[in-house]
Amino acid sequence: MVQDLGDARAISVAKLESLPINRTVRWRATPIVRAPWCLTAGAWNFMQFFRLLGTNNRIFVRRAADPLPAELAAHDVFVGRLMRFSDLSYQEAIRRYFAGHVSATHLFAPAEVRSALAAASGGSLTITDLLGDRVTPCCQR
Repeated sequence: MVQDLGDARAISVAKLESLPINRTVRWRATPIVRAPWCLTAGAWNFMQFFRLLGTNNRIFVRRAADPLPAELAAHDVFVGRLMRFSDLSYQEAIRRYFAGHVSATHLFAPAEVRSALAAASGGSLTITDLLGDRVTPCCQR
């Protein structure tokens, strides 16, 4: 049975803990298709993952095999088994790759950065990136 989780952008950090792990779920979201990451799982076997817009990089979906059913593609609906990243057998390899090769994961409008810096004035700093995700710099966490 598929559990409908609604709009992925509405998944808060608190709600992440109560999600039905290792169950089949469905949710609506816009994938960020310009920046997928790929994992090689054998000579010609690739898995491609997309971040979901507005989820603060907390939710990724694995691209389904071609052809993607038109009903799902037309409405940005994703159905599949929900897994924690830390439960994946290949998560450590992905963490090492990102730590050693990825230097930026957010893009900001200059005006947004200036505004956030002016508003922070010694307090905590949060900036909204161009994809709508709220970012707290690592030194502030």
